[in-house]
Amino acid sequence: MNKKTVLNFIVLFLYFGLIIGVVLQLISCKSTGNNLITENSQKESQELQSVKNWISKQWPGNAATYKTTNSSVYLANLNSSIEVFNRLYNNQNKTSYGAQLASKLYLRYRILGDFNDATKALETIQTASQLSHTDANIHYTLAIIQSGFHQFKSALSSLETAMAMGGNNKQIALLKNEIRYSLGLYQPYDFIIKEPGTNNLTKAKYALLNNHFEQASHFYKNSMDNYNDTDPFKLSWLQLQQGIAFLRYGDPKTANLFFQAAHNRFPEYYLVTEHLAETEFLLGHLERAKNLYQLVIQQTNNPEFYAQLAKIESLLGNHQSSSKALLMAETEFDQLIELYPKALGDHAIQFYIDNQHFSTALNLAKINLDNRKNIESYELLIKTALANNDVKLACDTYMLALNYKVRPLEFIHLSNELSCENSPTNTQ
Repeated sequence: MNKKTVLNFIVLFLYFGLIIGVVLQLISCKSTGNNLITENSQKESQELQSVKNWISKQWPGNAATYKTTNSSVYLANLNSSIEVFNRLYNNQNKTSYGAQLASKLYLRYRILGDFNDATKALETIQTASQLSHTDANIHYTLAIIQSGFHQFKSALSSLETAMAMGGNNKQIALLKNEIRYSLGLYQPYDFIIKEPGTNNLTKAKYALLNNHFEQASHFYKNSMDNYNDTDPFKLSWLQLQQGIAFLRYGDPKTANLFFQAAHNRFPEYYLVTEHLAETEFLLGHLERAKNLYQLVIQQTNNPEFYAQLAKIESLLGNHQSSSKALLMAETEFDQLIELYPKALGDHAIQFYIDNQHFSTALNLAKINLDNRKNIESYELLIKTALANNDVKLACDTYMLALNYKVRPLEFIHLSNELSCENSPTNTQ
């Protein structure tokens, strides 16, 4: 895979992966707007059934439907290229080799989930950028990795540097728009849908942002139907996104079909394995879920997955194993958020709520919202405020979030269930 392909791929897929780790739950509070609840539930149910009717041998598809490179071959090639650029960079200390090494390390992190690859990528590209005053690509790559660490202001600054050095304006504009999306600076939905230059993946993202499940699924399906690449990671990612959409709309059984298809294509892709484990758990297949979580833990050492394993072990009556997994989750989370609170805090919030570390969760939710004021960050702070019995903060945050014109499913549920004095109940 050449440099341009790697960079284009990372830009296109980076931000869709950022929201995958947030656990979305409903908040129990005094119910208001019952008619609106019924109306939305009917809409969601109808769209869900409509999309399920599209499922066939071609969708989500299998190895016969979409022929791609074997995942083990793909990873072997990636590992080989990392070794080559690592050797070249160490021997010659050329910043261009550092950029190549960083981008490939970050890609491997996106696939395998080893956070050490991500931190090494960030360290490598930061060093290369400090030594380079003419190579726009180095600062562009720096912006990609900075944004992956939720260092959004720094990423925008790096993009400005890349542009001043004569970087690719189209690539820079695309990444800048993705960062603005992460910051909650949303474009109007009608503009996104009608704009000829907007790709299907961006349209799908905005459709879900505005609670249009069927339309989002149409864009994902269109991307799969027209897939003509041999890259197994991209296709597995597409299947993952559709599965996540089904999961968000309360259908783990159908989500499982897409996660299984994605897992069959790229079993080493950690987010696919984790989401497959989640649906197996929701479907009551505890031993299957346990085995998958153990597999992805061995690969990533991710504390989120330790926490999920602890729940399963407890349900299976393995209380000693549950306590051990829970301790590992807490230890790893504590270490990681101390180093990277902006990058990983949103992933840790639910864990701290579940384990009654309410003040820690609230602090992380505030840091997260301060760093990126998007609708998901408002939702997290509302939920965390309620866990801390701070209804005023929850309602104040909710009123601020109403200023956004977007209405994802989770925010509609919040609006229907959260009772705040003088707050409007119509969220349409």
